[in-house]
Amino acid sequence: MKTMKIQSLALVGLISLSVVSCKRADDLLDIEADPGSAKMVAETTKAYDDALTMAEEATIQYLDDSTFTEYAIGNCVVITFDATNTQITFDLGTSGCVGLDGRERKGKIIVDYDGVPREPGSSLNITLDDYSVDGYSISGTLTYNAINYNTDGNLEFSYMVENGVYTEPDGDEITLTCNRTVTWTAGAGSENLYDDIFETTGSFAGSVDGEVYSGTTTSPVVFKSACWADGIYYPVSGELNLDFPDNISRAINYGVGACDKDIVITIGKKDYPYTLP
Repeated sequence: MKTMKIQSLALVGLISLSVVSCKRADDLLDIEADPGSAKMVAETTKAYDDALTMAEEATIQYLDDSTFTEYAIGNCVVITFDATNTQITFDLGTSGCVGLDGRERKGKIIVDYDGVPREPGSSLNITLDDYSVDGYSISGTLTYNAINYNTDGNLEFSYMVENGVYTEPDGDEITLTCNRTVTWTAGAGSENLYDDIFETTGSFAGSVDGEVYSGTTTSPVVFKSACWADGIYYPVSGELNLDFPDNISRAINYGVGACDKDIVITIGKKDYPYTLP
C-alpha cells in the first residue's frame, strides 16, 4: 500500500510539472516582446547586403565598360581605377549621391578585386570608408569569394563581414560579423544582370547597443536581381532566426517572392509587420 501511495504521489508530481511546463511554454508564446531589436538587426544585415550588391554590380559594370555612367549607386559617383593594384574606388562624395533606389549615399566604397567577378577563384574585398546611406553610418570590411560549382552546377560564394558597425541617426549602434554562403541558382548562363537569383544561408552575430545576439538562416534568404531594375535591393523570401539573452527567439520573414521592402517579425504567436528603410 505504501508503495502504491508513493507511486501515486510521484505521478501527481509529474503531471503537475507537465502542467507547469506547458503553461510556461504557452506564456512564452503569448509574451509581449519588443520587436525593436529584431528590426534593427534586419536593417543592419540589409545594409551590408546592400553595400555588397552595389559594390559587386558597380565593379562588374566598370570592368566591362569604363565609360558606363548609369550606376545604381548614383550617376554622380566618381571612379578611380588603379590597374597596378587592381583596385577601384567609388567615391560618392560628402554631399551625397542619390541612387536608383532613391537613397542618398555618401563616402567611398573601395574594392580590391582579384580575377573576373563571378568566376570561380575570383574575390572582392570591400572597404567602406566614411560611408553612409540616408544618414545611417556603415563601416567595416566585406569579403566575397567565388569558390566553385556545387553538385547542382551552381556557383557558390563565401560572404563575410568583419568589424561591421551600423550606426543609426539617433546614435543607436548595431555590430555585425557574418559568415554566409551565397548560391547563384539562376541566370548564370545569361549576359543579363537582371535575371539572376541568389540564395544565402549561414550564421551571423553581433550586438544591439551592447546586447549580444546570434542568428542563423532557417530558410534560404533569396535575392532576385529582377527587382533591382525597380530600385528594390531587398530579399524577396526566406527566414532568419535570432537569439537574444532573454531566450526569446525572434524570426524575421521576408515574404514569398514579391519585390518589396516588407518583412514580418514573429515573436511567439505574435506577428509584427515592418517596412525596412
